[in-house]
Amino acid sequence: MTPRPSGLPVLANPAAFLRYLIAAWTVDFEQWRRDGCNSCPARWRPWWSEPSFSPAGTCGACGTPVGAPAWSAEAVVALITAITVGGLPAFGPASLAVGAWLILAAALGAIDAVVHRLPYRVSALAALVLYTGLAAAAALDGTWTPWLRALVVGAAALAVAETLRAATRGKAVAGGDGLFAASVFAVPAWLGWDWAVATAVLAGMVNLAIGLIGVRRLHGRVPHGPGMVTAAAAMWAAAALA
Repeated sequence: MTPRPSGLPVLANPAAFLRYLIAAWTVDFEQWRRDGCNSCPARWRPWWSEPSFSPAGTCGACGTPVGAPAWSAEAVVALITAITVGGLPAFGPASLAVGAWLILAAALGAIDAVVHRLPYRVSALAALVLYTGLAAAAALDGTWTPWLRALVVGAAALAVAETLRAATRGKAVAGGDGLFAASVFAVPAWLGWDWAVATAVLAGMVNLAIGLIGVRRLHGRVPHGPGMVTAAAAMWAAAALA
């Protein structure tokens, strides 16, 4: 049985959208995307709200846990909303672009934490949303310097990731990693060169902490996504409060 959709696009509910991304893309490399519950025949209608994407975090048909734990996505969206609103006085429309990107970035961080992968299509969507949103903000502000700086830093991050990918033949860095890095470091680069450097340092420290805390469970495979997202969000929030 397939749960009846609510009839609203999942984009109308950021928490449901976050749940959809995590549930659909937290799969192994052999799979492209998950389209339903693994414990029953229930299937999801892509991009539309489902009972399975409710705060309960369970399948709407059989009650099996699906994707993010109960109320975790809602808590993350509340935090992202606070960061976005808090940045409006200082950064205006750019904060809206970063807030939209953070939804996608949070999903990527959660996916990477579980299956150690950053899906290319979600990473590409995140980069597209961020750079388009920041370009619109630059046009409204009448100054393109922050956007160009973000573009330069993002391109450099992409180049480094693609070089590592080629050097390791895709074993250490996969297809979506470069686009993810390009968007992560574009966020602090909008603020300034020093913010981008600080984000790289903080991301390294967070990932080191994750590796030390979960050394036995991770078996040497530290997911870099969570630390990078955390660092970028923390820098944006800090700059808004500065």
